[in-house]
Amino acid sequence: MKLFKKSSRNISMILYLLFLILDCISNIAVINISYDLVWTNNSANTKMLMYILIVKAFLYVILFYLKRKNENLHGKFKNKIRREFIEAIFLTKNIDDSKHTGELTTDLWIGIEWMGVYYFEALPDLIFKLTLLICGTLYMLYVNYKLAFLFVATLAIIFLLEKIFDPLISKSSQSEGQINEEYSMMSMDALNGSETLKSLNGVDFYKSKLKNKSKLLKQASMGFVYLTTLSQLFKDVVLNIIKLLSLIILFRYMIIKKLDMNIVITNAFILFIIYNSISTLHGSFLKMAKAKVYKEKISTYIKCSENYRSLDKSDKIISDSDYIVFTEDLSYKYPQSKGRVLKNINLRIKEGHKLALIGSSGSGKSTIIKCLSGFLNNFQGEAFVFGLNIAETENLKKIKSKMCIILQKNHIFSNSVFENIRISKKNATEDEVIDALKKANIYDFISSLSDGIYTKIGEGGFELSGGQKSRIAIARAFLRNASIILLDEPTSSLDRENEFRIISNLKELFKGRTVIQTAHRLETIKDFDEISYMECGQIIHSGNHEELISISSEYREYFNRLGDDMAYEE
Repeated sequence: MKLFKKSSRNISMILYLLFLILDCISNIAVINISYDLVWTNNSANTKMLMYILIVKAFLYVILFYLKRKNENLHGKFKNKIRREFIEAIFLTKNIDDSKHTGELTTDLWIGIEWMGVYYFEALPDLIFKLTLLICGTLYMLYVNYKLAFLFVATLAIIFLLEKIFDPLISKSSQSEGQINEEYSMMSMDALNGSETLKSLNGVDFYKSKLKNKSKLLKQASMGFVYLTTLSQLFKDVVLNIIKLLSLIILFRYMIIKKLDMNIVITNAFILFIIYNSISTLHGSFLKMAKAKVYKEKISTYIKCSENYRSLDKSDKIISDSDYIVFTEDLSYKYPQSKGRVLKNINLRIKEGHKLALIGSSGSGKSTIIKCLSGFLNNFQGEAFVFGLNIAETENLKKIKSKMCIILQKNHIFSNSVFENIRISKKNATEDEVIDALKKANIYDFISSLSDGIYTKIGEGGFELSGGQKSRIAIARAFLRNASIILLDEPTSSLDRENEFRIISNLKELFKGRTVIQTAHRLETIKDFDEISYMECGQIIHSGNHEELISISSEYREYFNRLGDDMAYEE
């Protein structure tokens, strides 16, 4: 958004519009002088015409330069908005959680294209045409007040029609955009879930759903076309009637005043410019109506990101530097939930301390990890890591440089193994990546692939198993060499055999580091310094396993019920 406000962009656009107006004025002068030259053969008019044509050539050079500059700014604007849009998703993870990938992809490409159209085509075009109309009306007021009155009446009728049709067109455009996003979502789901559809023999069923959605999209598009055509039809009827009246008034005025033909031709040309501007106003309004839908959505995303950057929940710096993680009355409520999923969480974690969070599904364990990771914002209370407030973006970047997060589902990018590992440390060498793979006990497997660490994996590449994906995530963590490791059920999707192997890798990773992990089974946390048992968004009891068994009836009941198979699905 800031790019649009930059003075260089505004000055360039204003100059471009100004020179367009000057070009229109020069065209009027050329017509006037050309008529005199034809009928009088005056050498002075010949010189004047040459001067004007030279000026016009100069104007075209300037207009070409300004147009190219505006196109360049247009491209930079869209790139900047895309960067801010992506940054908004990364900064405020809850946006990503609440939106489908298909919807976000549509907004990222189609929506931002329309946003560029709004600021660099529709809006400047509207300003230019309105400026011409105002100037033309003032001129005609000087020539004949009846013509000026007709222009004002025309504009009033046009704007009245816009007022009538604009809500309908905007609603139709919004409906078309919504169905288009739904169609994109369904298409992406079909691509991502093609194997599932085939395995369940659901291809024909899903194809019929896509076909029905395609029909709805066609109907919405045709509805938009119908409304815009009907709106244009009414405006064309009004314009043609008023054009005829204007010509009658002009020629009647010419006969009464006995005006020279060159003046009549000049005035007729001005009439043509004005009515042409009025007739093409509809196109500008349509572009703005269609672009407005996406503009408002994308502006909301970016505003959410800007609000997050400006958050400053507290200037407090914790006095006890022994606490590497510190929260005080940390509470959180998801937008779609009725109540708080976290209630007054107080953590005091020293460097090298290992904390496990356990509890039933929905107890809030993963939400704590998301808050400390910076994935969720707008929480209540305070949260500090390394003494830095995680609500502030600059602090969050510093914190994440010393933090590693391993989630339940670890995404594998469509790239080589080398690039997938190196994403955690962009300047890592080949030897460092190989060392990380060895520590994660996956190097032998990777080296057996056709291209070794340069084998393409992920979508379109070699498909890894669940255990192999977990080891890739652990290799990333080894390479990152972070001080704090946050884990959200890193082994929940693995079988017992693979899980035992991964646990040994994790134990090696945990050495000398601060760890916070949501628990899946007792084996993963029995050596932890502290276990916090959670219910309904609150920490009920804390201590090691033996202490909790003796002091907490809730923990005993939970432990006895689930035993060594403490399942989790938050």
